[in-house]
Amino acid sequence: MTDVAVILPVYNAGHYLDAAIRSVLNQTHADFTLCIIDDGSTDGSRRVLEKYAAQDARIRFRSRENKGLIDTLNELAGMIGARYLIRMDADDICEPQRFAELVGFMQANDDCVACGSEVLLIDPFDRPLRKMGEMWAHEEIDAAHLAGAGGAIIHPASIIRVSAFNSVGGYRKKYTHAEDIDLFLRLAEQGRLANIPLTLLRYRQHFSSVGYSNRLQQRRSTLNAIQDAYARRGIDGVIRYEPEDAEPVTERIVFSKWAWWALSAGHLATARHYATKVFAKNVFSLGSWKLIACVLRESLKPIHGSKPV
Repeated sequence: MTDVAVILPVYNAGHYLDAAIRSVLNQTHADFTLCIIDDGSTDGSRRVLEKYAAQDARIRFRSRENKGLIDTLNELAGMIGARYLIRMDADDICEPQRFAELVGFMQANDDCVACGSEVLLIDPFDRPLRKMGEMWAHEEIDAAHLAGAGGAIIHPASIIRVSAFNSVGGYRKKYTHAEDIDLFLRLAEQGRLANIPLTLLRYRQHFSSVGYSNRLQQRRSTLNAIQDAYARRGIDGVIRYEPEDAEPVTERIVFSKWAWWALSAGHLATARHYATKVFAKNVFSLGSWKLIACVLRESLKPIHGSKPV
């Protein structure tokens, strides 16, 4: 049995795939098997995967017709025997020490069934947005999941103990686009959850991401997973849908959010880029003026330790 199986589902991963795979193969912890399934891609992803599979013996690769993410994840989890599953998505980028830190933490904490880390959110062109995943204690993480807060553990940043994963039955199709929160809620009933206070993954944001392209279905599945967790745990309460759950995702909303994220995190070049886009298309919006004014104000501040020009 290998210690680590890295599970990577691929579906039309486009030009992100090379960087994602290279970041896995270049880990400082090199003892792992990279399990990849091409889930019926139509964009040339299979050719990229075949190239890497021919070059590196650690890769186990299958290509088949499209079955969807949840079936693919469960199939990947069963490809080889391992002690730990490390999740990876085809559009994200690992920091070189990611696997070493995750495996070391799990080996030192036998009561931990799943662990994530801080991540750096990046845009489609690798621009930094902000950090996410800054909850460390089990109780805080589990409470956030029960409240429906995404990102308490970032799914593609996680490592999962295989014995616990098998004990709860893996991913469930009932919770399409929220299979991660459902899994973490059930894992929390088996042991402890945690995050490592290190930024170990660059987590890409783009309009094809589930949180943007399938937001309403994701929210419905999340609330269903929470309601079922309430029932299992004997918690009284009813989870209700809120009107804002159905708010459409538009370019203006997303670019504005990215600009504010970047501004709050001190990534001024990214903030200027998206604030300019928002302002150019919404010049009569009070919100656009407020955003551009805040970005300009921060941009004009003198750099620490230097004299104003």
